[in-house]
Amino acid sequence: MKNLTYFLISLSLLIGLGSMTFAQRDLSVEAMREYADSVLGPPDLLVQGRIYPGTNRSAEGHPFLFSESFTDATIFIKDLRYQDIPVLFDLEKDQLVMRYPIRGVYRYIMLSETVIDSVHAFDRHFISSQLTPLSNPAHLPEVIYRGYYVLLRQYEKRFIGTYSDFTPHGRFSKLESRLFLVRDNEVLTLRRKKDLLALSADPKATKRAMRQMGFHLRHANNEQLRAAMKWIEHAK
Repeated sequence: MKNLTYFLISLSLLIGLGSMTFAQRDLSVEAMREYADSVLGPPDLLVQGRIYPGTNRSAEGHPFLFSESFTDATIFIKDLRYQDIPVLFDLEKDQLVMRYPIRGVYRYIMLSETVIDSVHAFDRHFISSQLTPLSNPAHLPEVIYRGYYVLLRQYEKRFIGTYSDFTPHGRFSKLESRLFLVRDNEVLTLRRKKDLLALSADPKATKRAMRQMGFHLRHANNEQLRAAMKWIEHAK
C-alpha cells in the first residue's frame, strides 16, 4: 500500500513533466489537491496513505508536540518544498500527521519519515532521523545548532497507565527531550554540563563563561545552547 508521501512525489514529477507550469516550485495543499483532482482524480486515501487512527482523547493531556492544534508547516522532499501543510507531531506514536481536505471533509494521514527530508514548524527545523546516525527510538529530531558539531534535540511524550479519580483514563507525560551531539557519524548523548565541557579545549574558561550565562543544561533553551556551542567551538 503506497503512502501519501509517495503520491506527493509522483505528483511533483507529474507537475514537472506536465503541461501545467507553476511560477515557482512551492506548492500548497490546495494546489496539490486541485491538480491531483484534475489529473488523477481524488486520491484514494486507503491506497495512497495510512489513515491516522487518532489518540486517547479521554486521557489527561495530549501526546502532541507543543500544541494539540494543527500547525502550518513546510515539508521538504528532495529539492521540493510543500508549504502551509497542517500537521501534528504525535510523539507517543512517533508519527507526523497531515490534515488533508477531500471534497470538504478532512482526512488525517500519517506521513512517512523515510521519504521526508525535513520539516519546518513552530519556527524550528526538524530533520528525518534517516539523515542522522541516531539509533531508535528517534523521530524528526530538532536541529538546534550546526557547526563543527550538530546539536539535535529529540522530543518525547508517553502514555502513563496510572488511573485515579483525577486521571480515570490515564494521562500523557509532560514534554521531555534528549540532547545529542553528532560529528562524523559519531553520537554523544548530552546528560550533564560536564559532557559539554569535555569538548572544550579550555574547560575552565568555558565553565566560567557558562556560569556567567547562567547556563544549566537541563533547563537551557535553544538560544543558550547555541551560545554554549559557539563558545566551545571558539575555544577550540
